[in-house]
Amino acid sequence: MSKRRIDIPGKGVIQFEGAALPEGAKYFEAASFYSSLPEDIKSWVLDLRYAWGRERQSPSDLVLRACDELESRIYSDREGLFTHLRGIFKEADPAEICQEWLTAIQVMRGCAEGRDTCTWTVAPAEGEVAYYLTQTIGLLRGMEKAQRRSVLPPDFVEHIQSAPEDEEVHFIIQTTDSLSL
Repeated sequence: MSKRRIDIPGKGVIQFEGAALPEGAKYFEAASFYSSLPEDIKSWVLDLRYAWGRERQSPSDLVLRACDELESRIYSDREGLFTHLRGIFKEADPAEICQEWLTAIQVMRGCAEGRDTCTWTVAPAEGEVAYYLTQTIGLLRGMEKAQRRSVLPPDFVEHIQSAPEDEEVHFIIQTTDSLSL
């Protein structure tokens, strides 16, 4: 059984070892070859994108292997990849997407070569924390209704809605993690 993930992509850019990656770095899983990647690399690709409000880490050797694998596959069937990307990103130029991927790979590879572990995050964009907090509370309220029992302690919603943003982010992440299998 594959793992079910409840993660937030976020609108911000990926900050990989402090370097901003191109927007396209969030969409490696849209590649036609994604499903045939080794499982550890597929998982890493998802962790790369779904780092909203959290710090993710991977060993540099995995990052380097993933970069090599992605780059090799981008070049191996370029026309098939372009056709696939045109079907997914109707308004985007597949060559530009691939160029962003290759730029991101170059940055990540450069970072990974000088350390044992790589770290990245996606900072919440303006308004995202409030939006995802509302969505998370709504999800939990729906669970309460379906289960006919309280999930949230009394007065918790009022508390979390007035909490500092970092506490709200922690609550959102903790909730999505607890619902992932």
